[in-house]
Amino acid sequence: MGLSGTLPPHLGNLSFLAYFNITNNTFHGPLPEELSHLRRLQYFSGRGNFFEGEIPPWLASLPRLKYLFLNANGFSGTIPESICNVSTLQTLDLSKNQLAGTILPLIFNIPLLKIINLSNNQLSGAMPSSVFSESPLLDIDLSSNSLSGVLPQNICGNLPNLQGLFLSSNQFSGEIPSSLSECRQLQVLDLSLNNFSGTIPRELGNLTMLKELYLGMGNLTEYGSGGVVSTRGDVYSYGILLMETFTGKGPTDEMFSGEESLKRWVKNSLPDAVGDVLDAKLLSREELTAAKLECVSTILELAAHCCTELPGERKGMNDVLAKLEKIRTVLGQM
Repeated sequence: MGLSGTLPPHLGNLSFLAYFNITNNTFHGPLPEELSHLRRLQYFSGRGNFFEGEIPPWLASLPRLKYLFLNANGFSGTIPESICNVSTLQTLDLSKNQLAGTILPLIFNIPLLKIINLSNNQLSGAMPSSVFSESPLLDIDLSSNSLSGVLPQNICGNLPNLQGLFLSSNQFSGEIPSSLSECRQLQVLDLSLNNFSGTIPRELGNLTMLKELYLGMGNLTEYGSGGVVSTRGDVYSYGILLMETFTGKGPTDEMFSGEESLKRWVKNSLPDAVGDVLDAKLLSREELTAAKLECVSTILELAAHCCTELPGERKGMNDVLAKLEKIRTVLGQM
């Protein structure tokens, strides 16, 4: 509505207010402490304004608060520890502010929390380790901060429902933990624009619900060998992942040495000997019909094309997904 100015403290007298939405106006200044009197408040959105100062600790005194949106403002300082005590909270969005300091370990243990978005701030330090109790979290977005260090090995141990993990544009390093495969419901995994090194864990192939995977602009695969960083790096990584999934072998498997590599091994099997490289756990010999072998051969040919040495000669990710969708349709008709 184009409203401006500061919020009047008299709003705290609306004792029966349950839903408060002032999104996308030009309010500024701090949030008045009198809002802590809104004991029935369940939904509060002040996103897209010009509020400033620290996130008020009195938010913890709202006993029924479920949804809190304070994103796209000018809040600064640290995340108040008291916010971890809002036991009814289901969605917390503090993104696109100027929050600094480390991430509070207990913030992930808010018992009903499903969505947490702290992206586009100035948070630093490591990802908290050993902080997750059994959690209903669906989405965690910590992208575009200054977080560093290695990802905890137990990152998915108590996140059985996690569907989205967004950690791009930080300074994480070390190897990608294979335990990410324990997040069985994961649909989107974004680890791009970090400093991860080593190889892509073959266990990621167990994420059967995964729809989007972003690993580009780091120190993995081709990048680890000193190759030129390219915008098609994700396609290369995806090709390797397809090979790992269908062969059960990784680039660092002991069977590969010298000139022999996963890529060469798969390429040499095409198109007539894919049964020799196919992981027996996927299809038994009795299940290997000619039609299914042809589908597998097509997938591995696509994977090999994704891993073409010159980035400019690789398919775009949209083309890759469209091709896989056609293959899935054919398989569904068998």
